[in-house]
Amino acid sequence: MFTEQVEPAEDAAETLIVNGLKAAAIHSKLPKESSRALLEGFANGSLDVLCAPKVLDEGLDLPAADLGIILAASQSRRQMIQRMGRVLRRKPDGRFARFVIAYVIGTSEDPANGAHEAFLDKITDVADDVVNFRIADLGVSKKMCEYLNDFMWTGEIPQPRMAT
Repeated sequence: MFTEQVEPAEDAAETLIVNGLKAAAIHSKLPKESSRALLEGFANGSLDVLCAPKVLDEGLDLPAADLGIILAASQSRRQMIQRMGRVLRRKPDGRFARFVIAYVIGTSEDPANGAHEAFLDKITDVADDVVNFRIADLGVSKKMCEYLNDFMWTGEIPQPRMAT
């Protein structure tokens, strides 16, 4: 889970913990040993979720990650592509690499207002699927959960396509 600041990362981790997930915030204010332990916990499955402001954006390989959630988007095309790169790799066991961009309609993060225009089209061009969920729609929570829980590819795993 990607945020822009430490406090929202910690808040997100706490919310996930309260809801039964094994989550932790990882950020530059933690000692290196703690950060290393959190990364190991995520890799070995003892942690379900890492919530991070920028610290996971580049330079780390997270092969266990199959779902990325952006709670606060960066204005930087490079940073957003780096974030997506942590997750958007085909998994050898057939799991989908999935990505969620959360935004409030009408804000500066809304793609209809030009947010993400520098990279979103590159990602959606090569995506296996793109779905938009509107919170105002009836039953959206159930539909979103069903969609996100259907994360295994059936049949032959297709070759990845590269964005241009």
